[in-house]
Amino acid sequence: MELTLGIQFHWQDYSDKRYLQALQILASFRSTDAYCTPLKADTSVKIGGIGLVNFDSARVEEICCSLGKGVILTNQVQVGSSIFRDSYSLTDDDVVLPD
Repeated sequence: MELTLGIQFHWQDYSDKRYLQALQILASFRSTDAYCTPLKADTSVKIGGIGLVNFDSARVEEICCSLGKGVILTNQVQVGSSIFRDSYSLTDDDVVLPD
């Protein structure tokens, strides 16, 4: 059996540039001939997609230029209600947040 995983990658300290090396290693597991060692002998695991978590636009550009086209699929960012409130002149009564 083959498992294909989607990976989300976060890095806390941009001054530590090893995030590029870590992402290159993860990207190497996207190819069909580079597999992780699975827990079960009859299962192979590969990475199907890599997404970033909370990277700023400068780092996303740096990473995408370094890894090449199509390696990074997404960049998940946190969006607060204040962005919508300010953009659309909403009041607190207009913004409904989940419990």
